[in-house]
Amino acid sequence: MGPSGSELTRRIRRARPPHGISLFWLGQSSWAAVLDTGRVIYLDPYLSNSLSRTHGWDRLLPVPFQPEEADCDLVLITHGHPDHLDPDTVPGLARATAARFVIPSAYAPRLEELGVDPARIVPLDRGQSTDVEGVHVEAVPAFHQHPRNPQPHAVGYVIRHGPVSVYHAGDTAYTLEVRDAVAAAAPVTVALLPINGLRCCLTAEDAVFLAADAGAQALVPMHYGMFAENTADPYQVAVHARRLGVDVRVLVVPFLGGLAATGEDVRGPLSLVD
Repeated sequence: MGPSGSELTRRIRRARPPHGISLFWLGQSSWAAVLDTGRVIYLDPYLSNSLSRTHGWDRLLPVPFQPEEADCDLVLITHGHPDHLDPDTVPGLARATAARFVIPSAYAPRLEELGVDPARIVPLDRGQSTDVEGVHVEAVPAFHQHPRNPQPHAVGYVIRHGPVSVYHAGDTAYTLEVRDAVAAAAPVTVALLPINGLRCCLTAEDAVFLAADAGAQALVPMHYGMFAENTADPYQVAVHARRLGVDVRVLVVPFLGGLAATGEDVRGPLSLVD
């Protein structure tokens, strides 16, 4: 039997690295980032099985912990799809923590509908940056124009902390706008990139190209393995990197696994459950 949800959140908080940023994958596009300052950030947290109710999609990975067990200082949300802006996760996070929520301004009203005090919402649109809770965050364009539920205001985020930078792409396809914006933000230490290739997201091959544009030291696949209806093989990313001759380390992180990024290297995978 693994650790309880509350123990997991305590382990994340205690995973503060001596230098740089530690990252732990909570499934889909959900990550917990821990800075050497002790700040904990949740990115696109999906801590429920809400899509089973709304779309008939059951999650294949267990809920790592309940939103009411959360322990974070900042929440970053890239766009309005419910596996990123989750209606069953946000209210619990708002109640359990004093975290502030960074989100594109078009989606801020949805946070208020879900019970987040407007004073805790930090609107951040593509091309903008902010320093909030001791964390520097930049919003870069994403292209996620799903024909049935387009997300024209979707973004990715670049977190910068000393010599370490983490690019979380949210959901995006590979376009000239995305390529140019990511190249302007280069180099990054770690690129967290979707690979499912469906519903206007990167394919495994696209992820290699975008990681190269970002000058990424490490490419970490995400947005797979959560739903049988929408997944991909993360190990194909390394196959494409070798075929294309792209010099990037592909690091496949297991569920509740992670990595540690410093100015010198990227170490992983780590584990929250060992």
